[in-house]
Amino acid sequence: MIYRYLDKRFSPKERVDHIIETFEALARILGPERVDTLVRDGTIEITRLTDTLTLNLNLNVIDFLEGYFSVNFQDGTDKHYYNASFGMVDGRMLIASLQGPKGDDAQELVKKLTKELHGYRPMFLLVDALKMTAALWGLDLLGIPYKDQVKIRLHGSKKVFFNYDESWQENGGER
Repeated sequence: MIYRYLDKRFSPKERVDHIIETFEALARILGPERVDTLVRDGTIEITRLTDTLTLNLNLNVIDFLEGYFSVNFQDGTDKHYYNASFGMVDGRMLIASLQGPKGDDAQELVKKLTKELHGYRPMFLLVDALKMTAALWGLDLLGIPYKDQVKIRLHGSKKVFFNYDESWQENGGER
């Protein structure tokens, strides 16, 4: 049994129901051929953002407890910049995590990406892309409060470097 999935408030039955709902919704929305491509290749290009940067739908390889699927920016190499995992919950899309670049060059990378995106902050663009995707799919978009993130209990607050509550508010979220 998966001991956490998307939101730590979910019961074991809710976790199973939401996993099934997510897979069924994506199969219905994308169709069998696109789902086969996603499973086979691990990614589907959604759109080209710049000459080198794309927005992709992926199997979430970072941590499936935060959702089996994600969207991210890719540059044609093995590098993925910014990642947002999600699942479907009661007919809504739930963002479970937002992750930016890590490491010594993270700050420089953010500056480079912001410049390449003509001043658009990458994290905001990723959330806006999810807003548009949810709207296109006829779903409301939700985010999980900081205190209910699945990684808080597993790893403690020292492993969560991002203020989710602040980010949701900056992106027009409501409590």
